[in-house]
Amino acid sequence: IHPPSDTPTTWGKISISEIEIQKAFGLSGECNGEDEQMVPEKFIRQGRYLSIPGPGTGNDGDPNVSIYLDEALVSNVRAFLD
Repeated sequence: IHPPSDTPTTWGKISISEIEIQKAFGLSGECNGEDEQMVPEKFIRQGRYLSIPGPGTGNDGDPNVSIYLDEALVSNVRAFLD
């Protein structure tokens, strides 16, 4: 299903490095899982909440994803990176 052509849409992608993934999920050696980590235009993590902005203008209505980082998810990301 595609939105009507007059519906505003945002397209794009965000590239993230392995080190940035480690920071996002609290797996880097420079922080514990509760510290705030941020890489502008890629993610911000506060405690167990990870927010990833969608590509766009930064205005209200742009798509964003917020994820609760439970232990199972963090463990799966750790295993994926290993």
